Amino acid sequence: MADPDKDNSGAYGDFYFHVGHCVKVWAVVEKHLFDVCHIFLGSSKTVAAVVYGRTSTLEMRISLVNDLIKMTYPTKLGDHDHSNLVTWKAIKKESERLIPTRNVIVHAPAGMQTTLDLTKLPDLVVNAWVEIYAAEHERLRGRAIPPLKIEQVKTHREEATAFAKQISDYVNFLRPPKRRRRRFQQGPAIPSRKQ
Repeated sequence: MADPDKDNSGAYGDFYFHVGHCVKVWAVVEKHLFDVCHIFLGSSKTVAAVVYGRTSTLEMRISLVNDLIKMTYPTKLGDHDHSNLVTWKAIKKESERLIPTRNVIVHAPAGMQTTLDLTKLPDLVVNAWVEIYAAEHERLRGRAIPPLKIEQVKTHREEATAFAKQISDYVNFLRPPKRRRRRFQQGPAIPSRKQ
């Protein structure tokens, strides 16, 4: 039976299924990054949305949040960093490791690749796969990237999911606990005493 959560159209569909999940996970990261920005700006969500939205790239948004956190927890010479700053630095370091692959998945073209072997006629196609590769304008500028095949996309999906959890945990730690409204139960009505 076909898996309803997966496009079952073969290698092509499987590849794009994982690419789609990578994009979805990074959207979750962006949402949590906005939450951190909002917390450290100390403003309304509307003001935070304007500031965050005017910052165009993911790298610039991380840099914005980094500046806000460093301003909140300045470190004097010889002092230890605040634990929230230490946690943020680990998140930032992980983002720096993951973002180059994320950018390739999101911005580079993808397509079917094949290898041909004329010695095995009549079958010319020996192997076929889908990969993300450097666009022509990137190759011409000397910025060629190694192609990403499904194995690398799956690995990135797992790493990005763990990263999204890491930043989500940070947001949950920073937010003050929500106060629950107490519901007072009304007791039975007290009859008035008329004399």
